[in-house]
Amino acid sequence: MSTTLQSTLEGGLTDIAQRPDKVYLTSDVKLARVYAGMWSDPTTKTQPAGGGSVYEVEVDDGSLEPDEDLKSLSGVSFQANTAVIVRIQYKNVPFNRELFAKN
Repeated sequence: MSTTLQSTLEGGLTDIAQRPDKVYLTSDVKLARVYAGMWSDPTTKTQPAGGGSVYEVEVDDGSLEPDEDLKSLSGVSFQANTAVIVRIQYKNVPFNRELFAKN
């Protein structure tokens, strides 16, 4: 895992802003699994609940751009107006505290 990615995980992902008009994507499967593992069910508001999924997606509208909050992860974190799900890579990803442990 890159030092920048490890620092991002250790620094906490909960302080990252999420715009309702954007979808967020990453080229790093481990980072995607971290986010999926931090998913919280809006009906129970239990955090972190885990159980999110990792999708392979395509962005066809030309709106793909670097994620404003994670520009330090050049080429890893992106945002777009829309994305089309191609397939599910991982379903019901559990929360894993070990992903946040220092190496």
